[in-house]
Amino acid sequence: MNKFLVIETSAEPASWALFADGERIAGATVSGRASGGLAPGLRAVSGALRDAAAIIVGVGPGSFSGIRVGIATAQGLAAALGSRVIPMRSTRALAWRHRAEPDLGIFADARRGKFFHTAYAGGELVAPTRLVADDELRRLAARHRLSVSVGPLPFAMRAEAPSAADLGRAFLRFPAEPGLALEPIYLHDATPGGPPTRR
Repeated sequence: MNKFLVIETSAEPASWALFADGERIAGATVSGRASGGLAPGLRAVSGALRDAAAIIVGVGPGSFSGIRVGIATAQGLAAALGSRVIPMRSTRALAWRHRAEPDLGIFADARRGKFFHTAYAGGELVAPTRLVADDELRRLAARHRLSVSVGPLPFAMRAEAPSAADLGRAFLRFPAEPGLALEPIYLHDATPGGPPTRR
């Protein structure tokens, strides 16, 4: 794939990156709400986007509303450009950043007293995202050689945000994940009046 765009909005700062021939040729981070910040940068490179074969979008876990913004932006651009949209776990960006780590745990606040946990080894997914209870968090974090969090968590852990640039580099190395839906990774059971269950 010669050219593709990556959109990552699961955490702040949101970001986008454009890749061509295996190299990042443009990109930016977006401060504040992703819904207002993505468009100006993407408009500035609209000519370069015309022959993008795909749009990679991070589907979390992370901010439900932020991910929805990313997906909607990707779908709108794909419709205009005739590109396909490929979902990727946002945690793959952090796994790529720490690809030399043989035992990486990535955590994020899932609200409702739960936390997301995803595990990687050498950049490869070894345990898909699942929900863990508050009392499991400390034990799981201590079990990994390296544990990082997307955003602050109740006890000390290095906080990092996924980036579109790292997600794009991960995409170049690892194929798209079979069966991953183009919707936010949510995992909570649906409740009356709440958002739908996302798997």
